[in-house]
Amino acid sequence: MIRSGLINMIRENVRKGKSAYAVGKELGISKNTAKKYMHQPKTEHGLKGRTRPTKLDPFKPQINEMMENGIFNCVVILERLQDMGYTGGITIIKDYVKPFRPARSAPAVRRYETLPGKQAQMDWGITHYIDEKGEIHKTPVFVMILGNSRCKYVEFTKRCDIYSLLRCMTNAFEYYGGVPETVLTDRMKTVITGSEAGKPIWNSRFEDFASEMGFVPKVCRVRKPQTKGKVERLVNYVVVFKTSSLILKLICALSKSSSVFMSIGNPTTPTMFLTLSCSDAFSTVVLISKSGTPNTFY
Repeated sequence: MIRSGLINMIRENVRKGKSAYAVGKELGISKNTAKKYMHQPKTEHGLKGRTRPTKLDPFKPQINEMMENGIFNCVVILERLQDMGYTGGITIIKDYVKPFRPARSAPAVRRYETLPGKQAQMDWGITHYIDEKGEIHKTPVFVMILGNSRCKYVEFTKRCDIYSLLRCMTNAFEYYGGVPETVLTDRMKTVITGSEAGKPIWNSRFEDFASEMGFVPKVCRVRKPQTKGKVERLVNYVVVFKTSSLILKLICALSKSSSVFMSIGNPTTPTMFLTLSCSDAFSTVVLISKSGTPNTFY
C-alpha cells in the first residue's frame, strides 16, 4: 500500500494529461499501481465528522441557563462550574460562550459644539438629476455650515477643482458676512497634498487663500467622518432627500429669471427658505439655505 502523498502526486500527473505508463515511470511505480489510483475516488477519513466528548458536555445546560440570565463572563462561569465539580479549563468555556455573546454596541459619538464664529465645516457632495430627455446628470454641490447656529450655504458647480472650491468659499463668506476662526474640511486633494509625521501638507493655493482670508484650516481624522458630522448630515440631506427632483426645477426656474425665491415644507411654517441666483460667469446654480439675517454673522 502506498502513502497518501504518492497518491496525490499520481492524480496531479493525471490532471496534466500523462498516461499511466508515464506516471509510473516518473514516480518509480508500476503502471498497474498508477492505474489503480488514477481514477480512484477520494475517501473521507474514518474519524471525520466525529466529535469527541469533552469535560464541558455535562455542564452545558447550566452554562445555557447562566447566559439566559445575562452572565457571559467566563471567569464567573468557571468559578460556578468548579463548585459543581467541573475540572476542565477556561479556554473551552470561552469557545462555547463566544457564539452566544452579544455584540458590543459602538459608543455614541459625543456632540461637539463651538462658540459663535468659532468654526465652519465644509464638504462636497455629488447630486444626480434626470433632465427632460431622460438623461442622468451628475452635479457637484459645495456645502458649508456654521458650527454654532447651523446656518447653511449650498452651491452647485460644474466641477470640484481648486478654483471652484475657493470661489464657493468666498461666496459663502460673503453670504455669512464674515469669516470664521477655523474651517474644518475633509482630506481632499484640493486642501492637502499628503501628510508627514501625522501632520497635513497643505495645498499651496489653499494655504495662501486661508492666510489671505484669515481663517485656520483644519482637516478631520482619517476614516472619522463624525469629526465633521454637521456638514456630513447636511450633505446627505441635500444629496439624498431634496435635490433628486429639485435641481431640475431650479434650473428651469433660473432659465426664466435671474433669481428665484421659494420655501420647502409647510407654506405656513417652512423648514427651509431658498434664495436662488444664477452666475453668468461660471454658469452655476447657487442654492442658499437662509437662517436668520444674511448680514448677521453667527
